[in-house]
Amino acid sequence: DLIGKSGEELNSLYGPPDDRSYTDALYDYRFYGNHFFILKDKRVTAIDWMETSITNEQLAALAPLQLETDTTGLVTSNSYRLQRFAKDGTISRIRLAEQSF
Repeated sequence: DLIGKSGEELNSLYGPPDDRSYTDALYDYRFYGNHFFILKDKRVTAIDWMETSITNEQLAALAPLQLETDTTGLVTSNSYRLQRFAKDGTISRIRLAEQSF
């Protein structure tokens, strides 16, 4: 489970992040190839996979969608959120994130 890992643990597992990585006022974004980790307070809170071909129909096979539009699909549980973001109708990005209430 990579959610909750520290930046140091990511470096130990994957090596240093690539040069697309950056930090803003709230988050640290660490890129590794076709995925990136979002850290808040020095621990992973979300993982994004880019350039996926997953559709809302495939996402709905996991659980009923709580939200569905042409460009997004969302499945939630008590602990996690799995969301699809579409780009140009062909390329999707998938995010697994901790639920924060």
